[in-house]
Amino acid sequence: MYPTTEQWQLFERYRTCPPPMSPQTFLQNWEIDYPDIARLVGVSRHTVAHWFSTGAGSRPAPEHHRRRLATIDFLWRNRDRIPYELLDEWCGLPAEPEILTEPETTDEPSK
Repeated sequence: MYPTTEQWQLFERYRTCPPPMSPQTFLQNWEIDYPDIARLVGVSRHTVAHWFSTGAGSRPAPEHHRRRLATIDFLWRNRDRIPYELLDEWCGLPAEPEILTEPETTDEPSK
């Protein structure tokens, strides 16, 4: 199926989303440390340290890692407004099985 005009417009509107977020900004928003950032973007702690260093060893975080941090920031800030079912579909996760509960019992004796 070829995308509709509306789908192309949707793509054009959001093609640069999310806007990149620097590791420094992410660290200001969340009480985490370098190993946590490394875990979130899939790099070593030493790589993260280079992003925060100054001088010869300094290097900027690549755009794809900054976009990943922006996505995580968005998901964490909006966790109560985004249906998990929609996220599961987006990520290709199986639907969570409904949790079966035991029927409620009463303290009344059986008749």
